[in-house]
Amino acid sequence: MAGQLLSRNFTELSKKLVDVNDIGIFTDADGTLSEIEEHPDLSTVAPEMTRALTKLNQAYGMVVVVSGRRAQEVQNLVGEDDLLYLGNHGFERRKNNKTIKSSGLEDAGRRIAFVKSELESHLPADPGIFIEDKDLVLAVHYRNARNPQTKEEIKLLAARVAGENDLVFQNGREVTEIRPKGVDKGQAVLEVVRENGLAQAIYIGDDTTDVDAFRALKHASKTGEMSSICVAVVNEESPAALKENADYLVESIEEVKSFFLWLVELARERRDSV
Repeated sequence: MAGQLLSRNFTELSKKLVDVNDIGIFTDADGTLSEIEEHPDLSTVAPEMTRALTKLNQAYGMVVVVSGRRAQEVQNLVGEDDLLYLGNHGFERRKNNKTIKSSGLEDAGRRIAFVKSELESHLPADPGIFIEDKDLVLAVHYRNARNPQTKEEIKLLAARVAGENDLVFQNGREVTEIRPKGVDKGQAVLEVVRENGLAQAIYIGDDTTDVDAFRALKHASKTGEMSSICVAVVNEESPAALKENADYLVESIEEVKSFFLWLVELARERRDSV
């Protein structure tokens, strides 16, 4: 069952929130904090969104940006240094301008490099198709492919070469990613929740990789480990699983910013009432 529109359910949501100091707010970047662009290099986060994140970080337990981008790259995109950034789906962590990478992935890195060469040899010659190399993650973008049928061919190719090299592939919004096994946004978020003793996690995302986080948080909630609230940013490109696993839905980046500012105001009201 799909989530409900958040705009109609703020009162219900406010009753679910625990003490603000025990809440971690986790957000995807592209498609959540910024619009999806033809090329990742064109993405920007509006200053108003960055200010909203800064206020959130001051009002709640912590704010974490969880992205498929490299950690430093997503920090540069967001423009706020005092947040925790999980890059490459959790393979990297960045805090206080220092990046820590997961260890023991040298062999996976070699397999990723081999897969990149395989993809470059077999991908159609189309200026609308390109590979984004993020060290431990490859993203094959095909939003602007000239032939729509080519997109399905790319998905099949990515699935084949990933499987042959013991890697994971995942299709998203006009992109297919290939990465090592063992880490996804769900596992990365749960690690942060546990390390920081958070009682509740709010997660906002827009694509297939964010479904991993939704599912992991919901499972942890069912076991009584913590509670969670999953918010999906939806549009005509949204995968069905995103809506099905969300508690609430928003329909634009502007609504995400409004949600953040509502959370900031709610925290202020709670503190004033004490």
